[in-house]
Amino acid sequence: MTAAASNAAAAELVGALFDVIYALRRDHGEPSATMPVLVRLSVTGPVRAAELADALHLDQSTVSRHVCTLEGDGLVARDTDPADGRAQLVRLTPSGEAAVAVMVADRVGRFEAAISGWPENDVETLARLLHSFIDGLTAQDRNPE
Repeated sequence: MTAAASNAAAAELVGALFDVIYALRRDHGEPSATMPVLVRLSVTGPVRAAELADALHLDQSTVSRHVCTLEGDGLVARDTDPADGRAQLVRLTPSGEAAVAVMVADRVGRFEAAISGWPENDVETLARLLHSFIDGLTAQDRNPE
């Protein structure tokens, strides 16, 4: 593959990934900008805002705004860090946990509907390629050049 073809294919992949994100968010009334915060907290449990910002590759001020919004909506709460009384941990509230469960169930349903007519080996190939792609991105994060 030539460099030009490789660049075109990569640009097409970026466009396709944005299309996937927009298609999943469209008309579902979810807090799209804050959703990654909720999902990350559902995976990690309570964490400091700085750790959350690191994990999401966002600056602390952005995460702080998202946390404030989510706190106002009753979806997250802040607690004193038992390991360091000066720091706070951000955690999901029961309402936040319920919101994440609804979002995940919605996504699973939409994924299942989108691939319902696919042969099983195509689904397995897509999963394998996506995992390989994510591994490549993760390796870049660990070894920035």
